[in-house]
Amino acid sequence: MQHDILSNAFTSEETNQGSNTVVLRGFDGMGKTTLLRKAILEWAEGNLWKDRFKFVIFLDACDMSRVTETSLAEAISRDWPACSKPVGDVLSQPQDILLVIDGFEKLKCHWTIDTNTNNDWRRQQPTEVILNSLLQKKMLPEASLLVALGTKVMQNRPFILWHPKYIDMQGFSEIRKKAYFFQFFQEKWLASKAFRYVRDKPFLLSVCQNPLVCYLICSCLKWQLDRGECLDIVCGNITYLYASYLISVMKAGGQRLSHRQNKARLQGLCSLAAEGIWTQKYKFCRGDLKRNGLSDLDTSMWQGVDLLRRNGDCFVFPHKQVQEFCTSLFYLLEQPQDRVNPAIGSISQLLGEAYISDTRQLITNSYCIKHCRNLQKLSICIENDFPDDSRIFSRLYFLSNFGDRVDFFRAICDKPHLENLNLRGTSLSLVAVRELCETLKHPTCNIKQLNLDMCKLSPTCCDALASALVSCRTLKSLSLDGITLDYLGVLVLCVALGHPDCALHTLGMVALSKA
Repeated sequence: MQHDILSNAFTSEETNQGSNTVVLRGFDGMGKTTLLRKAILEWAEGNLWKDRFKFVIFLDACDMSRVTETSLAEAISRDWPACSKPVGDVLSQPQDILLVIDGFEKLKCHWTIDTNTNNDWRRQQPTEVILNSLLQKKMLPEASLLVALGTKVMQNRPFILWHPKYIDMQGFSEIRKKAYFFQFFQEKWLASKAFRYVRDKPFLLSVCQNPLVCYLICSCLKWQLDRGECLDIVCGNITYLYASYLISVMKAGGQRLSHRQNKARLQGLCSLAAEGIWTQKYKFCRGDLKRNGLSDLDTSMWQGVDLLRRNGDCFVFPHKQVQEFCTSLFYLLEQPQDRVNPAIGSISQLLGEAYISDTRQLITNSYCIKHCRNLQKLSICIENDFPDDSRIFSRLYFLSNFGDRVDFFRAICDKPHLENLNLRGTSLSLVAVRELCETLKHPTCNIKQLNLDMCKLSPTCCDALASALVSCRTLKSLSLDGITLDYLGVLVLCVALGHPDCALHTLGMVALSKA
């Protein structure tokens, strides 16, 4: 479906209307990068945009960011075939160029419109300026852009694109899920058996919305089938799925090794992942692997189970989210005497200011938050990623103990430096709101600013919120912009605000009431 939309995205009619910037938008793991690369291959084979573009150029924003200063011409020339037309001649015909840009999710830059832009593609300048200039159509304005952006990037950088046309990546239907399984498994009877197992597990079937999750599940099941085991994936939440995937990996690749050897291999892999997160590196050379304790034999084992993949002369994880999960494990496995890589910071450094944008990150960061005494600001925006968000929010588990049920909000109770909690745009169930309010009333909680803008609160949440306003002595600022409540809900809040024990100084609210 998205492929058909892409084929018509750059018609002459669309371009004449100013829509020569197309954004492929979706959550991480939805297959944006795969679709971009497939589109480039189809163009090269003459099956896509045949009469529209003479040149299609792929730019990896993350790779480009490794160079402090460069020019657009120089950045393109690094991978330019020697027999091709000179880059300068190509860039002098921008109306015939499609620039395909990927990798923005891996960058930490925060750009604003009309800031640090330049239109000279020959000039040496910071990579950030080049990318910013391309996105804002200051550089090569006549060229067409096809950009992949994740949901988190769109939230952080909403104004950097010039008149974009959006193509949303949709989750898999059950038919597409089944098709993925039959493509993954070479034998039809194995595919049928694996898909029947998933279809009988409502949680697994519901999270099979994108290629990444389907890949994790299919990999687990394949390794279990290869070993003749009964199919079994723990499916309490997404973290359990990643844990099942990793357990299956270790069984597949390390069955002949001792527990100590397997742990050492896993520590090396997780150290590599953590170094990459800290240094914004997602491609690793053999020197990087050796520095983190991975021998050639270790690397071969991780390649054999597809947890490391060859990318030219380098190695990559199957997906950025897999690398992030391994980074979380690094802090679980680490002992005080293990710290040997100076590029990897501590949990406190990592979470001096935490931004969490999906349920998986919320769960995997719970352990870090629990042990981070210096956390000052916590921003969470978790949208309705799963059909039953109330169940996800009411059952949160720390990675420190997979069987120990610990509520997330209690992890922030004893953070004396945490004064700013931003939950803007998060879908909160009644259970989650009640737990939040109990946290606010806890004597060790020191939150002074709470942002609940656009939080989709139900009217029944007002009783708990009102109780917290009366009992919490530290809360000074509350923002409720964009929340629609009925008359009774507004009345309950007004009574709480008028209570003599309410310590609130600032209340922000727009479009609060509902007739």
